[in-house]
Amino acid sequence: MKFKVIFKGDYDLPAVQLLDCKFGLNWADRVRAELGPDVSLSNHACELKIYSLGVEVSEEVAREAAKFGHFRGFGTVEVTVPGNWLNKYVSQSWYAVESDGKTIAYAEWAIDKEAVVRDWIAAGCPKEWGFDENEGRE
Repeated sequence: MKFKVIFKGDYDLPAVQLLDCKFGLNWADRVRAELGPDVSLSNHACELKIYSLGVEVSEEVAREAAKFGHFRGFGTVEVTVPGNWLNKYVSQSWYAVESDGKTIAYAEWAIDKEAVVRDWIAAGCPKEWGFDENEGRE
């Protein structure tokens, strides 16, 4: 049996959005230290936008979430988060591609889905997660 938690951004905003990569010398030095001094740096290769992040979870996790009323009748739970709120679970690394005799650097993104689910469970499995209690949702 498959169970899934879908984290989606509020008001059609992306749950994850990383567009503003810092293309200064520190960035160039970091990428070249990882990939080599001759790598060509590509500004357009540094973008990530996810509107809905689906995470498959085990039956054990589903049973933990069931304590909060989830997964009783359906195998999927939708959780609304503020726009860009899941950015903190994203890490970035770099890989190189050979093209026309040049080595070009591209960003590779990884989302720590286990940490997202673990923190959601620790928060009590809310259907709306990450919103400031004082602000509320409109």
